[in-house]
Amino acid sequence: MDGAIWGFVGVVVGGLITVGAEIVRARNEASLDSDKRRDDRAVERERLQRDTLVELLSALTELARVTVRISDARVSASAAAGRWVSIEDQYMTGEVREANAVVQLRVGALSSIVLDDEVRALCSKATLASIFVAQANTREAAEAALVEHVTTVADASKRCGAVIRELLIASTSR
Repeated sequence: MDGAIWGFVGVVVGGLITVGAEIVRARNEASLDSDKRRDDRAVERERLQRDTLVELLSALTELARVTVRISDARVSASAAAGRWVSIEDQYMTGEVREANAVVQLRVGALSSIVLDDEVRALCSKATLASIFVAQANTREAAEAALVEHVTTVADASKRCGAVIRELLIASTSR
């Protein structure tokens, strides 16, 4: 009977060791899976940021084009009227007005999901300067707003490029 008890104790101890080893293995595997998921999320977040920044660069370029069209339309309408026309004079065509609204919304939406504070601030400043071009009370104010707008779009584009480079460097260092 003594042998049977020791045999039973051996089976129990062996079982406990097996269960303990399995718990340690499962814990290590879960930790590795967790690390991989965390890395996968970081890679996906960086990819989303890069893609968004590239699309934002395109939207900023379009915003600059539309703003210049608004400025040109206003200067032409003012020359034809013999006075500086206001926004109430409806100097913009429906096509330009729609393009302006769409690109303003696009820049706002894209910049809102960019993590870089400087990019978001510059995009906001660029859209405001674009609005000032359309609403300026004098030709000089409109010209100053256009210069501010173009400068800010250029600064925002440079910052987008810098952030894209930072993301690419971070992803290659993994």
